Amino acid sequence: LPKLGSRLRLLDIGSCKNFFGERYPELFETTALDQCPADSSVFECDFLNLEIVTRASKGDDAHPQFASEEGSGAGQLEWLAQHSFDVAVISQVLSFIPDADARALVVEKTRQLLRSDESGILLVVEPVRVIRHAGAQLIAAIEARHFRYIPGFRYERRGDAGVGLAFA
Repeated sequence: LPKLGSRLRLLDIGSCKNFFGERYPELFETTALDQCPADSSVFECDFLNLEIVTRASKGDDAHPQFASEEGSGAGQLEWLAQHSFDVAVISQVLSFIPDADARALVVEKTRQLLRSDESGILLVVEPVRVIRHAGAQLIAAIEARHFRYIPGFRYERRGDAGVGLAFA
């Protein structure tokens, strides 16, 4: 991870209201995206159609995100540069995608966006009922996409709010 005192670059997929960017701006430089943003700081984006590019293809000084001024929230997110993020959060997204291949594509694209030195962290948050019913299959599917499950970093809220699983 970056040196102590520096902000982590965080990609928040399925953000809706930019929780990390709003609550923890001193810790994270957040890029929040959602298909239907509920906050003006969240980019509108269908992650399955997001283009992942090399920095060289957009210029070495290119900011790792581009949004047109059209769309809701902060605008329509069109592309992100690969290896641009330290942490990615996929919150309440995977269980709402009915197709297994599409879920795998979300995880694969997320892997491409995390740091290339394999120090990136992936946090997946899903409803408690999903983890109880299919948690082992979810973990196996994510591990099949070159992530390693970190069992000691599990987060669970009371009720059906969600369970967070961590991967490296």
